[in-house]
Order: sequence, then structure tokens, then C-alpha cells
Amino acid sequence: MYPVMLDISHWSVLIIGGGRIAERKLQSLLKEAGQVTVLAPQVTEQIAKWAREGHLLWLKQSYQGPLDLHGYQMIFACTDHSEVNQAIAEDLESGQLINQTGDKRASNFFNMKTINHEGYVIAISSQGQSPAGAKGLGESIASYLKDKENRI
Repeated sequence: MYPVMLDISHWSVLIIGGGRIAERKLQSLLKEAGQVTVLAPQVTEQIAKWAREGHLLWLKQSYQGPLDLHGYQMIFACTDHSEVNQAIAEDLESGQLINQTGDKRASNFFNMKTINHEGYVIAISSQGQSPAGAKGLGESIASYLKDKENRI
């Protein structure tokens, strides 16, 4: 894996699935992406709220096939059905990025835990091996930096 930060402010991002994993991905995507679309027949209350507030477009349907992916640069497959997530990964167009949350082998990128501190961004990745471990390490580093800042 090659670590990189991407400017996605002009990208169209698609999240397929509307559960808690999709909601977690959206928390940072809504701040960075140009246009975010959620494709799911049902979503969490928070995702529905973001849609009502105009922060994202919610298409209330299940994944139908390759045409649903057309025009998106970054795609997150976050459904509870491994066969649907696999179909999404197989239906990609050339150049599309996919994060298949149920099977890291079907992904061509992973999210990193990030910490913003005094104009710096610190990124931590387990390369898809342990997202919870990366999150825990990030929280420890953030706590350390906050404690250090409070002592000064």
C-alpha cells in the first residue's frame, strides 16, 4: 500500500449501505467530499438527518448493478450482504476506488485513523488488518497530545 492524502473536494462519492459502518464513514467524508450519495433502502437516523439537512443525497433503493456505480470516483460497499459487496467490487469501472468493508482483499484503498493537531495531520493505518487497533492507537496518541498541550 502506498499512503497518500487525496483532495476529494470535487469528487462524487457513493456509499452503498445505510448502517452504522456507513454512518461512521460519512462522518469524515461529509467534511471532505464534493458530493456524497448514499444508496440504501433504509438508513440510520443520523444518515436520514444528514439527508434532510442537504448534506448528502439519499437514494432509497438497493444496489441494482454496474449502472449504480457510474460517475463516482470513490465507492464504499457497506452492506450487510457479502454477496452484494462482492458484486459491487466486481462491477467497478476502470479507475474507481473501492473500500469493501467486509473483505479487505476486494478493496483498493483503506481509510486511515487521522488526528488533527496544531495544523498537522497524523495518519495511522493497519493496512486493513485491524481497524479497531488503528483507532485505539490513534485515540492514545490524541490523548497524549492533549495532555502534553494542557501541561504547557
